[in-house]
This record gives sequence, C-alpha cells and structure tokens, in this order.
Amino acid sequence: MMISYILTRKNIPLLLALFIFLAIGSFDGVVLSAIISYAGTLHKDIAPIKILLFGIFSLLGWSIIHLSQYYMTITASKLIRTINLNLKQDFIWAEYLNSNRVNDAS
Repeated sequence: MMISYILTRKNIPLLLALFIFLAIGSFDGVVLSAIISYAGTLHKDIAPIKILLFGIFSLLGWSIIHLSQYYMTITASKLIRTINLNLKQDFIWAEYLNSNRVNDAS
C-alpha cells in the first residue's frame, strides 16, 4: 500500500531528482580526497595560475557536492510531505465514508 503512495504520477519527478542529487552528493569523499591529495603536490615553485585554478576547481567541486546534498534534503522533505498529505487525505476520506453519521437536523 505504501508503494502506491510513493509511485504516484506527482512523485515520480521528485523521486528522479532525489536519486540524481543522491548520486552527485555521494561523491563527497571522492572529491574531498582528490582535493587533499592534489594539495599535497603543491610546492613553492609551482606557477601561480595553477594554484589559482586549483582553488577555483576545488571550490567549484566542493560547492557542487554540497549544493547537491542540500537539494537532496529539500527534495526528500517535499517527497515525505507529499506522501504524508496523501495518506492523511485517504485516511480522512475513508473515515468520512465509513462513519455512521446520523442527520440530527430537525
């Protein structure tokens, strides 16, 4: 029953975005270790342009990873909110249909 709430037409784009952001965000350790290992090769005789490029690419890689993790959190929150709203709506609708209402209007 829970799978039907997750795989609704409205949630498919959120699921795809979540998996994309999850895949990009999972490279956090790889990018950070590459930055640290390349930083170990820097020395005083290296050209300043290479140091500048290293800084730019490091910040760019780090920013992409962490923005992806941020958007993954936002997307997961939206997906959970949508699923909860659908569950609550179905529960309230089922309670309304199954209630034994008595019309007390005079």
